[in-house]
Amino acid sequence: FYQLCSQYQKKEYEYLFLLPASQFIYISQGDAEKIDNVNDSSVFKETLEAFKLMGISVEDQKSIFSLLSAIMHLGNVRIVNERKNESSSVANNDDSIITVCDLLKVDEEHMRHWLCNKRIKTSSEVVNTPLPLTTVSLFNYFGQIRI
Repeated sequence: FYQLCSQYQKKEYEYLFLLPASQFIYISQGDAEKIDNVNDSSVFKETLEAFKLMGISVEDQKSIFSLLSAIMHLGNVRIVNERKNESSSVANNDDSIITVCDLLKVDEEHMRHWLCNKRIKTSSEVVNTPLPLTTVSLFNYFGQIRI
């Protein structure tokens, strides 16, 4: 993640909507965006070379980078309480959700819905249930995405 973030000013990675690592909630929690004596940009170049040596195509690399960027942006999506903490939703003015959907090539309305709802299948029916903000967690994010 940090290596990829080191490319945020590079024109060839504009399609990822990268930001400095400090601006991504998921990777800035530990206050260790920088490691002494490690140049993330140089290590990123080594990673690209390793991809090339392993035969990973440029197109596949772009897919990998898009997924990593989407994960980082997903952490910046603002979820808000609704109906006295009974449910939650993605904030209406949230730009991160748009970026996530662009990167993953998924429908924004579906993403907004499934980040804040769950589906329960019983023997006789399927029930969609809203999730309160306290329940929406990292596990719910990744468990709810329907691609």
